[in-house]
Amino acid sequence: MAKKARRAPNSQEQKKARSILIKKGLYKPKNPRGPLTDYAKKLLRKFSDVTAGKASVVTAKAEKKGNKGFKEARAANTGENRPGTVRTVRNKIIVPTQTGEQARYSKKEGVRVTRRVGNDVYVRRPFKRRPRSIAGVRSQLKEGDYIAVPLYRARSRGVEWTRMSPEDFTAFLTQYGPKATKREYENLLDYIEISSIEQPKRERRII
Repeated sequence: MAKKARRAPNSQEQKKARSILIKKGLYKPKNPRGPLTDYAKKLLRKFSDVTAGKASVVTAKAEKKGNKGFKEARAANTGENRPGTVRTVRNKIIVPTQTGEQARYSKKEGVRVTRRVGNDVYVRRPFKRRPRSIAGVRSQLKEGDYIAVPLYRARSRGVEWTRMSPEDFTAFLTQYGPKATKREYENLLDYIEISSIEQPKRERRII
């Protein structure tokens, strides 16, 4: 008796993930419904954070005609490929996000990730210049800003962003940064972001 051919493991999951990349503009295959190519599988590995819902994709709009937004996207990444904060592909910006967070991009403000809690809006945004030291971190903070530090949770539960004051982060960096006194977090300064709280403007009442 002929045996049924077994489907490749996770083929349906892979096709579903491929459709996410197509929808997000990260993959433009000639045949969107065809067999998974080796290149498609490579992209699934590369953008696994997007297909798993751990990162959002925003589009940088061009200032001038014919630019397509490539230059603006690179500017949002300060020309450096930092997987902990943002990375770019053409005019697409991949931003780490969690449930309840929204990523946006504008030329004026760059990349912003927001989460609303009550009347407050928590904002995360990458450093415009890669900080090399605590002095480089502090020089880019405004009054009231905090540092957002991504800490990995156990059992592949993703990343939890922890807000630290400049003073607390200085102590944390001493313990876990370069030449740490405790277990070192590799490339810690590449992954931190600026954190702030904004209060939405009150709507004007019409009497």
